[in-house]
Amino acid sequence: MNISTNVLMHALKFYSGKGYAPIDVPLLVDLDVSAHTKPKGVPELYHDKGKVYVASAEQSFIQLYKEGKLSDGMYMAVTPCYRHERTVSDTHYLMFMKLELIVVGVAFQHSDKVVSEVVSHAKEFFTSQKIDINMWGNPSDQVDLYSQDGEIEYGSYGYRLMPDGVTGYVYGTGCAFPRVSL
Repeated sequence: MNISTNVLMHALKFYSGKGYAPIDVPLLVDLDVSAHTKPKGVPELYHDKGKVYVASAEQSFIQLYKEGKLSDGMYMAVTPCYRHERTVSDTHYLMFMKLELIVVGVAFQHSDKVVSEVVSHAKEFFTSQKIDINMWGNPSDQVDLYSQDGEIEYGSYGYRLMPDGVTGYVYGTGCAFPRVSL
């Protein structure tokens, strides 16, 4: 399975046109940052000096926010993603590449609208790649985008608070490889 540089470049250009700024993000984050989004019982992938590898760029964004290096706005970044999959297959890898989107500074009362906008952007991108999408979920909770047959998940979207419990953000998948290549 390949990671298509052409599709990745198209995605970066597409989301830039929607207002997301590409930024450089850390590959390693503090343990508390990883724990903020990691499901319970999933082991950490340690590097050294108390740092762990990101499970997605969402954690990288949170690390930047924690360090005072991320202000309100719309951002995107590409990182490897690590998953603790029970079964490895053509659609479930232990590691893959992902373009993650984030909108920082979203007030709770506006979160449904912003989640819907991010999902709309992603659906438009996937449609440009000739991928038919089904949406499952509710913007007030979490939305997942799947293939028409429900076999392939293309992305998850939702609203969370930063670890400080004050600043809200909307997260979502811009595109993930190799799934978008299937």
